[in-house]
Amino acid sequence: MASAKEIAIYLMQLDENGMFSDTTLLESNGRMFYVGRARLNKYLHLAQNIYYAKTSKLLFQEPLYAYDNGGVVEVVRENFELLLKIKDNKEVNLSDSVKEFLIKLFLVLKNADINKLIELSHEDPEWIAKHAFYRKQDQIMDTVGRLNDYKEQYADIIRIMDGMTI
Repeated sequence: MASAKEIAIYLMQLDENGMFSDTTLLESNGRMFYVGRARLNKYLHLAQNIYYAKTSKLLFQEPLYAYDNGGVVEVVRENFELLLKIKDNKEVNLSDSVKEFLIKLFLVLKNADINKLIELSHEDPEWIAKHAFYRKQDQIMDTVGRLNDYKEQYADIIRIMDGMTI
């Protein structure tokens, strides 16, 4: 299993247009954030859920937290600038099948604006169950407990990705 940091770096390497380095400041759901950081975390959230729905295996072990604007991988949020700086010089250790999955996911999501990505994140039943908690430890999302929900929720995206050639 890969680390969330490796997945994040690989997604950043796919991003030739600099979407993840977008420093536009946006306010949504009462929170200010940088668009690029939020985009990366939404990709990670959706990647985890869709990969899990497709394979019944987690893509990465690090937990997602139910923040106001969707799922967030805390270790990626905390290390975002460092990951952005090292992405071009870092060889990631991912299997070919995981790389193929991430390329397809990137292609499926690349034209979605940040509001759509937040909306998709907010459709996660686990985010819905956890986002209203105040204490951080209560915001940890239980992806594993939602396999059947995710298989149903992401069936169309999985079908599209399975039909793609790269």
